[in-house]
Amino acid sequence: MAERLLFVRSIDALLDEVEDRCRRIHSRLVHSRQIASSVGGWTLALCVGCVGADAASEHRPGGASVEAPAEERASPGEVSADSVSDFSGEQGEHGWFYGYWDRSADADGRYSPREDFQLLQHFGDDPINGLSAHSEFVTGPLWYLEDGRVYTSLWAEGGHPNAAMPLGSHEQVEHWAVRRWKSPVAAEISISGRAGKTMPWGENWSGGCEARVLVDGELLFSTAMRNDPVDYSIDVKVQAGSSVDFLIGPDPSIGVTTFTAKLTSRPVAPEPAAR
Repeated sequence: MAERLLFVRSIDALLDEVEDRCRRIHSRLVHSRQIASSVGGWTLALCVGCVGADAASEHRPGGASVEAPAEERASPGEVSADSVSDFSGEQGEHGWFYGYWDRSADADGRYSPREDFQLLQHFGDDPINGLSAHSEFVTGPLWYLEDGRVYTSLWAEGGHPNAAMPLGSHEQVEHWAVRRWKSPVAAEISISGRAGKTMPWGENWSGGCEARVLVDGELLFSTAMRNDPVDYSIDVKVQAGSSVDFLIGPDPSIGVTTFTAKLTSRPVAPEPAAR
């Protein structure tokens, strides 16, 4: 009997270590351990299921397992989002949304992620504006607001704002193209990419545009985009549901821009539980 008690205590210490590591990696435990006697000796029944915003899967009683979405299975150092390879014609796919900010209609002229972000309405070719026909910078269909009325649009590697300046028959309103990524996890993330003008066309397209990165409304990066793209990199902590917005606006000109983003995440360890 003494040997069995020693064996149980050893296993108990091992499980303490497993649970402690699990709590450091994930947000909480679903199931813990159970040690019970059975005919012929001791049987160890162990079920440790970790769930939380960053969990890879959720374990159910009886051994069943429900796989979490791919966006929630990011490992430390893994690229969890890529604005180019993730680009899609479906709003919300891979956590990406494609929209704009109508600054001309904004009373205070300051971007608010909650109030000012509006979704673009159309995905496909834009035969009047003709941006999708330029394979040198647009690889296939794009998101746009209204073909022929404004240039407000986004594609895989960049986008085009609209300006309150004479642009033929186009409406003179200031629109910022906004690409949004919503974080499925709490994490320390590194955001990196390129930003710059791609192809200035004529007087209204010469000069600069502006690129901005905001996380939950806080401005973390901005640069004037000229003809030579620049590389950028920033580090920030996000929560599950945080919005990371990539804005392209006139400065004061408009034009074709490159603005890419890769987001690499590392799950944030929760605070140790009080003993």
